[in-house]
Amino acid sequence: MFVNICYIIGVEKAAIQGLDHANISKGVKNKIKVKEIVKNMNIYFRVYFETILWSKKNEWIYQIAKLVLYKLSCSDVLEMLSKDCIKELLKGLNNIIQNNYRLLLVLKNEFINLLKSKSNYYYLISRYILDIIAHNLERMKITYDKIEDYYITLNSFFSKNNFTELKFWMSLIHAFTSIALYCHDLSNHILATYENVIIQNKYPLILKSIIIENINLIKNISYTKNMV
Repeated sequence: MFVNICYIIGVEKAAIQGLDHANISKGVKNKIKVKEIVKNMNIYFRVYFETILWSKKNEWIYQIAKLVLYKLSCSDVLEMLSKDCIKELLKGLNNIIQNNYRLLLVLKNEFINLLKSKSNYYYLISRYILDIIAHNLERMKITYDKIEDYYITLNSFFSKNNFTELKFWMSLIHAFTSIALYCHDLSNHILATYENVIIQNKYPLILKSIIIENINLIKNISYTKNMV
């Protein structure tokens, strides 16, 4: 047992160092060591997040979530990480939020900044973040004031003209609809955005079809709530 704990702690330290120093200069002398660290970093991250969640130390969880959100918004960091590493960071972040959903509001500015940050992995990262928002809103007592910034950010995404990333659009619609379902004060605003989308020719039919389904869902839920 002691050996296992020591191993976990050792890997945890390696992961912390890897995450904190992920912006190592490309001209560093020991390139072989750097490549080895980067190659295995997704394994370090996986064990690291498991250790953090196992420890249940809230001060660690907050700091790590904040650090991950910041690192994922740094283009120089993303250039050094593999796609598997980035996915592991996003999975770890998702697990943290599932167990500490209030961080969606506590770290709202960091989440929004990441959604706005451009990189080669923009759509991958954005999909994960949008799914995190969608899946955790139900558990929160959200009000207009608490969720308004998320609403404004997501609403602005409907002006995008890249329709090749269907998974991104599905995640966006899922998150946007979740806001409407769990914050009644914003439901009419979101319906207005959706209704504006379906009358525009630039949007593909498949997206319009998905949005029409979500319009009906929001209206049906709102009707049911008003009947109670």
